[in-house]
Amino acid sequence: MLTPQAYLQEFAQRPDHGPHCLSHKLCWFSSRDGILALTYVCSAYKGRQLAGICAKRYFTTRLPVAIRGNTNTGFTSYLNTNGMPVPALSAELVMAHELGHSYGSLHDPDTPLCSPENERGGVYLLNKYAVSGMMPNHYVSSAEWFISIDAFENLTLVLYSHKRPIKGMAVLGKDWRFV
Repeated sequence: MLTPQAYLQEFAQRPDHGPHCLSHKLCWFSSRDGILALTYVCSAYKGRQLAGICAKRYFTTRLPVAIRGNTNTGFTSYLNTNGMPVPALSAELVMAHELGHSYGSLHDPDTPLCSPENERGGVYLLNKYAVSGMMPNHYVSSAEWFISIDAFENLTLVLYSHKRPIKGMAVLGKDWRFV
């Protein structure tokens, strides 16, 4: 049985992802360790984008195996650890979470501001655990998304490196929402 990391690397090795800004696979992959999805996080090094949305292909042997291939890829599974289907809403929120990583966002820290109690709307979309969709905050990004230097720099790098705007994100007040 493949690990989630090996499954993502196998998917990333396919040559047909290069022309696309992002390739995200919806699949029926069951993992023993409970991981429903995995994607490369948008990141840059010395002004060069290594992974995430619109990243270029890397096949050089000088890079670790984990980032060789198309690092603009990810997957979301509709199967849980036991091989049972995950509810559609849960899988869709997991995919939105992974798209957040593709744009450069990391998991929210376990703080009252970024991981509030249910009385304050519950945890946000980028929580380290899958969200159910039962709380209002499950559909939005936390303040951490905005104050994360890496996420901001990476998103800026991506958005301004293309002549046309990237669709899929919208600003509503102070919240970023996936549309």
